[in-house]
Amino acid sequence: MHKGEVRHMARQVLALAVALVVGLAASAYAVTDIGQDEPITTSLRGKVLKVEPGRVDIEKSPGVQTHILVGKNTRREDGYMPQAGDWIQAEVMRDRTAKKIRRAQTSGYTMEGTLLRIEGTEYVIQDSGDGKEMRLRITKETALDPTIKRGQAIDVEYTPQGQALVIKAAPMTYPKLGG
Repeated sequence: MHKGEVRHMARQVLALAVALVVGLAASAYAVTDIGQDEPITTSLRGKVLKVEPGRVDIEKSPGVQTHILVGKNTRREDGYMPQAGDWIQAEVMRDRTAKKIRRAQTSGYTMEGTLLRIEGTEYVIQDSGDGKEMRLRITKETALDPTIKRGQAIDVEYTPQGQALVIKAAPMTYPKLGG
């Protein structure tokens, strides 16, 4: 190869590397920017611990507390006003504002985690909050996303008795609902 050919090839490699970096940066931005135009919501179930003006403290899973903000724009099913001890379901936006809230028909908790394995009628899930494993029973009443696979991030709604109510793939980004 001549020096000119080597330089030309080096320029092509450099151009390809720059295009790759720019493409990766753009796709990373697109992933982290999901929902900026439309707020992403996540489903939250739990037991109301305390109600203050504009704020509801909730036990979202045993020993894990969070809070949501409830305001004039929160849609309340049948005018529902949360009370301590109630089991609730809410759609919560990225900033913890409840988009809608209602009394839950079934007591239940919410968890984000990873599907570790399936053992018969039980799903073994690792809680992304504390790393503990949990076994949840799957029944014919469980709303189960058929696309989820082992190792995938999932959102789970379950009863205090360990029955899965909903198991679905986790969105790429969603509000952090920790303490």
